[in-house]
Amino acid sequence: MKSKLKSAAQITQLLVKNGDKRKALGCQRFFKTAPGEYAEGDQFIGITMPILRSLLKETKSDISMKTAGKLVSSPLHEVRMYGLLWLVNAYKVSKPPHNTEQRREIYTLYCQNFESVNNWDLVDLSAPYISGLYLNKEMPYKDAMKQLVEWTKDTHLWTRRIAMLSTFAFIRDDEFRPTLELSKLLLQNNEVHDLMHKASGWMLREVGKRNKQDLINFLDEFAHIMPRVMLRYSIEKLSIAERKMYMKQKECR
Repeated sequence: MKSKLKSAAQITQLLVKNGDKRKALGCQRFFKTAPGEYAEGDQFIGITMPILRSLLKETKSDISMKTAGKLVSSPLHEVRMYGLLWLVNAYKVSKPPHNTEQRREIYTLYCQNFESVNNWDLVDLSAPYISGLYLNKEMPYKDAMKQLVEWTKDTHLWTRRIAMLSTFAFIRDDEFRPTLELSKLLLQNNEVHDLMHKASGWMLREVGKRNKQDLINFLDEFAHIMPRVMLRYSIEKLSIAERKMYMKQKECR
């Protein structure tokens, strides 16, 4: 029997009850929450993803959009994750051509809470499935690109990562231009954060898995100026000889 938990406070209480203090301490180290680190001050309660997904499955039908918004803005990491996964699920079941207004509402709520989507796991499990799908399926390409470029130029690290991970939805439709254009823009803007180098390299690798020539063309033009982590991530699926060639180009410049 499914429990009838409806308020953000009740959901938070349920999640805290299923937390593990020892795991929480490990998460705080793993997700870099110490002073000066990228997730400084983030708070964990120590719930594993399988348990979190199980609790979501049990309670998702009793959560309103308003409650989900409150959960996404929680100071507790796993509570924010619960709220984001609820939004991902709500978007998934709100399939075209119906429920256009609901998808717009979810997308708008997501965008209003970028400040709370503030670690790589939160971004990576939500951006491709909310902002990415909305921009790819619901907006004209020109408007979608304008929004992605705006996010990529933002000073907020996680907004920039949301932009890059949103291109995953385009990649899955064999549309590679957003990933290539945003990766080029990051290079032009001298992006310095390691988490952005990893994200762009990862998305470039995904492009290469579907269209190797597009990746090769990008590497031929930019490999020598790509940050090492970005380059390594992007060439992971290439042959040993190709990987050596592009790393040598990097080292020779």
